[in-house]
Amino acid sequence: MTEPILGVVPNFSEGRRVDVMDAICDALQVPGAHLVYRQADADHNRLDTTVLGSRDGVRRAAVSAARVAAGLIDMEQHRGGHPRMGATDVTFYAYVNLVNTSSQPVKVRYYIDASKNLIEQLYPWPEAELSAAIAQHSNAKEIVWVQEEPANQGPLNYVMPRLRKLAGNRAVLSVKRTASASPATGSPKAHELEEKTLIDLAFGL
Repeated sequence: MTEPILGVVPNFSEGRRVDVMDAICDALQVPGAHLVYRQADADHNRLDTTVLGSRDGVRRAAVSAARVAAGLIDMEQHRGGHPRMGATDVTFYAYVNLVNTSSQPVKVRYYIDASKNLIEQLYPWPEAELSAAIAQHSNAKEIVWVQEEPANQGPLNYVMPRLRKLAGNRAVLSVKRTASASPATGSPKAHELEEKTLIDLAFGL
């Protein structure tokens, strides 16, 4: 059975500095993933991108670029047309169906089933920004908090009650590592496997 093609559509809070946008786009191009679209909006100071590839490829592309963006974009200095969630803003994941006939070029159809917001500020809690982000997805049935840290570490216990306050009737779930005395496994391969598992659980891949 052919592996399905997935698309990831990350938006970044940079639409003016070419060197920063180039670095982010370079980070998106990992094995198994192909950058097929980029467009900068200087007024909103935003970069929109689209990457197609395998499940693992688009996952690694999104994580790679988010790390680069976090290191290069200072949100305290960011100015643009509307408030942003972080250096990496909304990121959509989608299953893709490629349609081709003899009389038409290839078309790409997206089946959006999840979106991601990277929260870079925990205190003061960005309630207004999160409320606005949640309102953009009125059909969402659940909100999932994802963290790399184990269940007994990180901001999980701080974040969950605050998300429930904003969620309305939606379910609020969490994805995290199993509780542990150490924040890391000590093994790069084990860490990579755990990270992949976290992303797969978060998006149901």
